[in-house]
Amino acid sequence: MVTLNEWLIMAFYIALILITPGPTNTLLLSAGLQRGLNKSFHFVFAEAIGYILAISIWGFFLLSLAKIFPSIYQIAKLLSSIYVLWLAFKLWMLSLKMDYLTSHDSSLVKPLSGKNTNFVDITIATLLNPKSILFVSTIIPISAFNSVNVFLSSIIIFLMILIPIGSLWIFLGNIINSNKYLRKYIGVFLRMASTILILFSFLLVYSGIAKAENSLTLYNWQSYTSPELLKKFKKEYNIDILLLEYKSNEEALDGIQNGKLDADIVVVSDNFLPHWITAGLLKPINVNSLSNFKNIAHSWQRSSSDIKRNYGIPWSWGIVGIAVHTDTFNGDANTWKIILEPPKELSGTINVGSDMNELIYAAIRYHGGKICDSHPELLEKVRNTLLEAKKHWAAMDYGSVYMMASGKFKASIDWNGAAMRQRKINPHIQFSFPREGTLIFRDNLVILKKSKNYESAKLFLNFIMQPENAALNSAFHGYDSAIEGANTYLPSWMQNAPELNIPEQVLRNSDYSIDCPFFAREKYIDIWQQLLER
Repeated sequence: MVTLNEWLIMAFYIALILITPGPTNTLLLSAGLQRGLNKSFHFVFAEAIGYILAISIWGFFLLSLAKIFPSIYQIAKLLSSIYVLWLAFKLWMLSLKMDYLTSHDSSLVKPLSGKNTNFVDITIATLLNPKSILFVSTIIPISAFNSVNVFLSSIIIFLMILIPIGSLWIFLGNIINSNKYLRKYIGVFLRMASTILILFSFLLVYSGIAKAENSLTLYNWQSYTSPELLKKFKKEYNIDILLLEYKSNEEALDGIQNGKLDADIVVVSDNFLPHWITAGLLKPINVNSLSNFKNIAHSWQRSSSDIKRNYGIPWSWGIVGIAVHTDTFNGDANTWKIILEPPKELSGTINVGSDMNELIYAAIRYHGGKICDSHPELLEKVRNTLLEAKKHWAAMDYGSVYMMASGKFKASIDWNGAAMRQRKINPHIQFSFPREGTLIFRDNLVILKKSKNYESAKLFLNFIMQPENAALNSAFHGYDSAIEGANTYLPSWMQNAPELNIPEQVLRNSDYSIDCPFFAREKYIDIWQQLLER
């Protein structure tokens, strides 16, 4: 979430950069000289089209590049500072030229107007304008290219600033051509703006160097990291955290193992942790030496995948279940039958998620099997059941909070925290625990062996083990933190949430998600591939 103060700061710097001379503003000035304000105003929309296209292209490109080369934003800031200094120089020289021209009326219009300006010229000039790179690398929040809502908000604010400033440049051209009295003040105004730009360029240099030396990249599940937590960490330690997100354990492991992206710290599910350890991707850490290790609940101080907690700490834990719209189906939802043999009311409206292990586990338990079961007859039943059930599903997508809350999906395999967030938006949604048995998941925060910011990474691990910080994170993603004392800091609506108050008998009938033996995984993958291809 971007705060009001951050939006205001962004708006100020957007205005500062937009008002400086450049290829687009030169054309707008020329249009004002040639045609006047009324006949040139529509060129502002050409500028808007060009910037929206350029910002979108550069924004998403830099975000993709940051996954491989996280320092790209710092480098872009340093390069941008040079560009801003160049703009300041051009602005100062323009101010001197304006001073000269205002005292030589006969030569005023010709040097500034140039050729006739048209809509296409302005659009192309703006699309190629280097200011777009400056906006996306320095001013517009990175989260804008991860969130549709933040992106649209950023664009709306950008346009609210661009339209009056673009009009101002056209108006300036009109003034130069028609109003002798106001001309003499234009040079002073431009020199003031030039001075502000010089200060801004030094700020960019400082910001780029400081972040390059003291920053972290966190790779985590989508919608699983509190923005407020990252802001609080930055405030306390002056360490920035770039957040990159994934949608599956397989995607995360593939991205790091094959060098598709770079990061310092990663959230890894317990059942996938052995793969990361075996591949030599993690840096061993002495978790017991961290001052806040004592805050981890006793039952979570060990993990089946990391017995002595040599590699990481708990991020959160939760349970898999079924979320259902009770205004559509008000029958028994405490069974995997809802997903595997759906009632007529829910057919065609079900999302089963994108996790192979959870879906196949559900079918195994539905047919009376156990976790990691690989009996041929049982798996044949599982295969047939899933292939038949798929006819009644709407999707196999990750992250259905808003799709469920909006009613696009009426039922889903979900996690208790996600279901709680859905219910907060739509009170008709109810989370159920399948009586056949279900999975408990545990996620861990680990440090990558290739991290160049090991001490800063350890600071962050220790930071999130403070109860109030763990609660801040839980209040965002909706899951228990495994940190003692954190619950007292949770909002009251969350403390009493039925999704988090899991009955003891449900826990006894559940399995912790683990890494199944190779021969079982191979059979599951075969079923999963058939399911995806069907």
